[in-house]
Amino acid sequence: MSHQSASSHHDSIDARSVAESNVTHARLMFRPEEPAADDSPVQFTLAADPETFVVPIEDVVGADGTLIEDETPALNELRTHDNAPENAVEWDGPYTIIYDELFAAPNADDSPQGLTHAVVTFHPQIPVDKRLVIPDDTWTYAVPVQEVLDEDGALVEDNTAESDQLARHENAPEIVRRWGELTDWCYQVTVDGFTTK
Repeated sequence: MSHQSASSHHDSIDARSVAESNVTHARLMFRPEEPAADDSPVQFTLAADPETFVVPIEDVVGADGTLIEDETPALNELRTHDNAPENAVEWDGPYTIIYDELFAAPNADDSPQGLTHAVVTFHPQIPVDKRLVIPDDTWTYAVPVQEVLDEDGALVEDNTAESDQLARHENAPEIVRRWGELTDWCYQVTVDGFTTK
């Protein structure tokens, strides 16, 4: 499994080297800030404890194929990412987002420390004019990371029988768990990222 300290390596990693090193996700750190005291040598200081969250590596690769830089407007936009912590989404003061770690998706024997849950999304499919349409309404929930690994410890593929079983997980909303009982429509389940809670 590949672990890289993003703070020391991310500047030189482009999309090709990320693929070659099997990096699949980035753990980001949200740093809420406030203006520093007048006599401080820095402009801002931490206003609260930083929080981390995990996003797929493609979400931090820019149009030029390189990783988005630390403390830039482009990386800061990930404050509203689906995987971002609630405190980050609601924060209305100054802040920065930096890389904490780059890593490959966890497996049964070697997973990034602190990543305990996988974020999965249920996508209902409704038949319209003899084709399946995915509406805008989806349901996202977290399951223990072991639940998204197959017998070999590899991440289950999206839209497979293995991932579809996550629709019946006890953490799924009731409408998701009962979808097959309430309708005869199809659905997909995707694994979208990993989180520490």
